[in-house]
Amino acid sequence: MSSRKRKNVANRKLAVSVHSYKGGTGKTSIASNLSVYLGQLGKRVLLVDMDFRAPSIQALFGVADDDVEAYINDYLFDKSEVKQVVIHPPKIDLPVDIILADSTPQSIDLITLKLLAEQWQMNALMKVSKLKGTALNELKYDYVIFDTSPGVAHSSVNAMVSSDKLLLLTRMDGPDLIGTEKLIKGFYRQLQPLDPHIVVNFAYPSAITKDEDKEKTRRTLEKRLKYPIVSIIPCLCDVMLSKLDSLFILKNPDHVYTKCIREISEVLF
Repeated sequence: MSSRKRKNVANRKLAVSVHSYKGGTGKTSIASNLSVYLGQLGKRVLLVDMDFRAPSIQALFGVADDDVEAYINDYLFDKSEVKQVVIHPPKIDLPVDIILADSTPQSIDLITLKLLAEQWQMNALMKVSKLKGTALNELKYDYVIFDTSPGVAHSSVNAMVSSDKLLLLTRMDGPDLIGTEKLIKGFYRQLQPLDPHIVVNFAYPSAITKDEDKEKTRRTLEKRLKYPIVSIIPCLCDVMLSKLDSLFILKNPDHVYTKCIREISEVLF
């Protein structure tokens, strides 16, 4: 990384949403490993789990229930302040903190119902915007990364409206690309100038084995989706098998997946 780019990294403070049309795109794994990679660069990162329907960051970072004083659910319900919901994962020796979503069925049902109420949605948007400001300005984080629910969930909209950058994940299969294309045309264009940067995950090996094949795939997808492809990640069985209980890049610094995470991080500098 050039000295000029390093200077830009040092001065940049951003909120980033990681989103997808549907589940199963590896969104949480990428959001979590990206946070860890930025932490390895010395950046202070706050990773926020806003996937209320299927929160999984707690398991990924190995945080026990007893280590959680409060969840983001409590913050949104005015039961806790931002500082009370921030947790430092005990197994991570990096400047990376997390805010977790409550994964109990009762909490998932309650917040799902609340998100249907228009007034509560507006209050939640103000709370998420306040969280971003508090984290970046008062708590001095360099990055706030929102791991969102797939699709056009109200919680995801709140995160994206509060963000400075959007990372949109998709797979190469037909239904996901069609859905992603519709999401871009019907929703993302309303968020301009917050244009998405697209990450293609679980790419077919035959489409990216050679450099010329990968470049052709990139051009084809960019022409179709109308936005830049920042990384194409191959389908990697070892990553899929490990992502449920570990942060892959910590143990595999030279792996192709880690290189893709590094590639994704470049759009945040």
